[in-house]
Amino acid sequence: MENNKISHAGHRKRLKEKARKYGLQSFADHEVLEYLLTYAIPRKNTNDIAHALLDKFDNILNILNAKPHELECIKGIGHEASLFLSSLGQLYDLVREDKDNCVMLKCVGDCVAYFRRHYQVTYTENFYILCLNSTGRLIKTEIISGTCTDLAISKQFFSKTIVNEDIGSCIIIHTHPNGKVEPSAEDITATEIMMNICALLGVVLQDHIIFNEKEHKSLGNGG
Repeated sequence: MENNKISHAGHRKRLKEKARKYGLQSFADHEVLEYLLTYAIPRKNTNDIAHALLDKFDNILNILNAKPHELECIKGIGHEASLFLSSLGQLYDLVREDKDNCVMLKCVGDCVAYFRRHYQVTYTENFYILCLNSTGRLIKTEIISGTCTDLAISKQFFSKTIVNEDIGSCIIIHTHPNGKVEPSAEDITATEIMMNICALLGVVLQDHIIFNEKEHKSLGNGG
C-alpha cells in the first residue's frame, strides 16, 4: 500500500512537471483529465477515472458541460470532483462570452467558423441562439437542448432570449448528431415559428444553420 502511494505521488509529480514544461497541448485527453483531477482527488490514482469519464462522455467538452450528478455516476467521482469539473465548464463559458464581445458574424462562413471553433456536435441535439447587434457583433449565445419540435413549443424561451434593446438580429444554429444536414419538416416549421416571433419583436432572423460533425446547411440564402 505504501509503495502504491509513492507510485501515485511520483506520477502526479511527473504530470505537473510535464504541464509546466510543455503545457496541456502535449497531453492526450485522458492525461488532461488525469492531471486536472489531481487537484480535486487527493492521494488516489486518477488514470482509471479519467478513462471512465471519456468512455461515458466521449470528450472533454462533454465532461465539462455535464451536470455534477451525471459526473458522480462515475466510480471515484465524488461531490468535490464533480463540482470542480463542472466549475471548469462554467469558467470556460465565461471566458468564451468575453471573447464573444469582439466576434463579428457577417455571413454564413463567419457563423460556421465561430461554431466549429467554440462548440462540438455532441450526442444530443442542441440549439444555439446567436444574438447580434445592429453592426453584426455577437452579443450573447444561448444554448438549449432538444429537438426542433421542443424549441417550437418553447416559444417563451426563444422570445425571452431575443428581447433586448441592443439585439437587432439573431442566427439559429442547431445540430443533427449522426444525421444528415438536410432540414426536416419539423426544422422548417420551427424556422417559420421563430421568424414570426422575431418579426413581432422587431428582430431579424438572419439564418437557421444545421450542423453535423462534418457538414452544415443554411436554410437562408447562404447555402
